[in-house]
Amino acid sequence: GEELDSEKVAAQAGKKMQVAALKKDYRSVLKGWNVVKKSNFVPANGVNLGEVVLALQSFKPDKDFVVREVTAFFRKHSSEFGIDEMNELLEILGRRMDSGLLEELCNQMPDLDIEPNVRTYEIRMQLQFNLRDFHEVRALDVQLEAEGLDRSSRVWITLLKCALKENKFSEALTAFAHCSGLWKNSSDSVAPD
Repeated sequence: GEELDSEKVAAQAGKKMQVAALKKDYRSVLKGWNVVKKSNFVPANGVNLGEVVLALQSFKPDKDFVVREVTAFFRKHSSEFGIDEMNELLEILGRRMDSGLLEELCNQMPDLDIEPNVRTYEIRMQLQFNLRDFHEVRALDVQLEAEGLDRSSRVWITLLKCALKENKFSEALTAFAHCSGLWKNSSDSVAPD
């Protein structure tokens, strides 16, 4: 009875949020968000947290408020929202060059029991490269290694681009050698960005 109704309401709110997001109707996205975040159910069609964040920022651009909203949702729905969903959100923020919010969410990951993975570092390193903060790209590379994660071809490509931008050709050759080695040994098709 009541549980089914709550699930139905969350599903309807999720659908309305999708339509509203397409129309850039952020007020309606936030109305749906208020229903979904209070529900114990996540709509079967999912929640586009990137659209929710954009809507929140359009009315209340306070980074701390947005972080509290997102982390509360991840805590409440920890079985459905983990590293993959966090990385999807980080990817959207990275494309929007929102380094402040992206890094603040990364800082919250330990409290959410979410372990960063290679994709997390790929997203962060690419953003810092786009912001031309090559020092930060290298600092993230050191963190990635300290976490015991293997560099992916995307990480090596970002390191290659950094080295080329800084005219560090021996580093560029090293990065290129790793990229080409990964490509030769991989059956996956990983095209550079």
